[in-house]
Amino acid sequence: MAVTLLLTAVTVAVSLAVRHVLGFGFSLTFVPLASFFLTTREAVLTAILLEIVIGLLLAVELRRHLRLRESVQLQLASLLGIVGGLGALRIFSPATLFRLSLIPLLAVALLLCVRPNLKTRPSRAKLAAAGLMSGAMNVWASFSGPPVVLYYLATEASASAIKGLLTGYFLLLYLFTAAGLAFSGEYGRFAAWLPALLGGVVITVLFPLSRNLAGAVEPWFRRLAAGFLLLVALAALVKALY
Repeated sequence: MAVTLLLTAVTVAVSLAVRHVLGFGFSLTFVPLASFFLTTREAVLTAILLEIVIGLLLAVELRRHLRLRESVQLQLASLLGIVGGLGALRIFSPATLFRLSLIPLLAVALLLCVRPNLKTRPSRAKLAAAGLMSGAMNVWASFSGPPVVLYYLATEASASAIKGLLTGYFLLLYLFTAAGLAFSGEYGRFAAWLPALLGGVVITVLFPLSRNLAGAVEPWFRRLAAGFLLLVALAALVKALY
């Protein structure tokens, strides 16, 4: 147990740095790493709880940029995307749908890597499209974050604004997700409460340090975020193909 707790602390610290610097990526970093010393399901359930802790801390820090009304609109669009995604599964396999949906994500991520300052006008149609794709991809492969991240990277210029908008969306997403899992009994069978508690303590203690790190890499924020998303999407595509 001591080794598990030590590995948990280190993994949480690394994942926190990614989330604070980029505004997303905690679960994308934590779950693969934590799966080496926790079961995959325990890693996912722990990540959801810790995402809420980070989301609350970031919500206080970035409260001027949250735009919760817009986050609610995204959530509603993602719910419609979930319904549409479930409907598509009656015709195609989830693997096929996921591979096809990765193609536009890879294209946009690559474009933003090459031209990190590229910006397009925000619109309700684009916001709805991001939410719909987020919900559908969540059904097909638990891959809800990248469509929303790419939308904000392409429509917002300020790093603080992007992080604040993502914070509002992800906080609502994980609060709803945790509530649903608790209602279904998932957390009643959860056995990793001690690592989760330790992770919450690590996040609270290291949050000020991660804020300094985020400030230090601010000039490279957009390129780092787009590059990280490109790597994640490529890894997901390779995994889906093989």
